[in-house]
Amino acid sequence: MHPDRRAALSEADFLGRRATLDHVLARSSGGATHADNLAVACASCNFSKKDKAFPGEWIPSRDTHTILTGGEFPELAHLSRRAQRIATAIQKLDPEEEGPCVSDFAHARSWKPETVHRALNELFKEGAMYIFAYPCSPSRRYFRPVPDADHALAGMIWVDGWG
Repeated sequence: MHPDRRAALSEADFLGRRATLDHVLARSSGGATHADNLAVACASCNFSKKDKAFPGEWIPSRDTHTILTGGEFPELAHLSRRAQRIATAIQKLDPEEEGPCVSDFAHARSWKPETVHRALNELFKEGAMYIFAYPCSPSRRYFRPVPDADHALAGMIWVDGWG
């Protein structure tokens, strides 16, 4: 990218914050400075993300801004007991309403938020959920169950405002 364009972009206002270019796959992990690997992100998200992957390793303000939504899951017998237990609790949430954040969900059941996040990542990787994310201002992501692993959104991440 031409240095003048890069400077103009880095000083631009992005949802009330300074815009930066983020490497989706960090350069330290082999990511190239190429249009397919660059995304616009506010400076605070970019700097806190460092070389972590979004959404698995790095989640902006992850506990209070990760929202769970109810719904039916596909067959989960092959998953860990932790993932099955958490999926059962998520299925009891009303799918028509915005569910609780991970902090509230975990606190209500005396679970550690990190345990819930590990289960969510397992469910996502198995195609039992999809994620709809708003990375900046304010950062939020919604984990939503899908009825079966063949569902068009299974294991997908829909990102609004990122890229």
